[in-house]
Amino acid sequence: MIRGFISYAHNDHRALEVMCTYLTPLEKMFGINFWRDRDILAGDRWTSKIADAIDEATVHLLLITPYFIDSNYIVNKELPAINNKYQNVGDLVIPILLERCTWKPFVHSLQVVPMNQNGRLLPIDEWKPKKHGFHAACEQIERSLETFLKVKPGSFFDWSLKP
Repeated sequence: MIRGFISYAHNDHRALEVMCTYLTPLEKMFGINFWRDRDILAGDRWTSKIADAIDEATVHLLLITPYFIDSNYIVNKELPAINNKYQNVGDLVIPILLERCTWKPFVHSLQVVPMNQNGRLLPIDEWKPKKHGFHAACEQIERSLETFLKVKPGSFFDWSLKP
């Protein structure tokens, strides 16, 4: 099982839930489990749980909005830990632009998704309808996973007819 980590601001929890719905096929196809902080149980030490989840992950998704950038915890704790793994281990980090904001200083030269049909970055909240933006982001994440993991996604069902 491949582990993934989703970094997001709590104010963006609705967008997180929609994104997770669109990520479900990728989780099944690649055998990946995307962790998010809703997996923290009562009584858990959340700072250590988040640090452990980042450390165990090889794929990191950043759900970027003004709230994401405004979060001191994300900017001062999560992003440095994710960047450290990216620099030292070679983890895959994919920024997903949910809303227009000043994001470049925080993701530097990483390719951001989703790109529209003209190859231009378009925040998900500007797609008409929005679900097309989520879908485009997931298609682009799928291609990155194929390249990063050096595998084609597994077939969820085997539809071949066997005599």
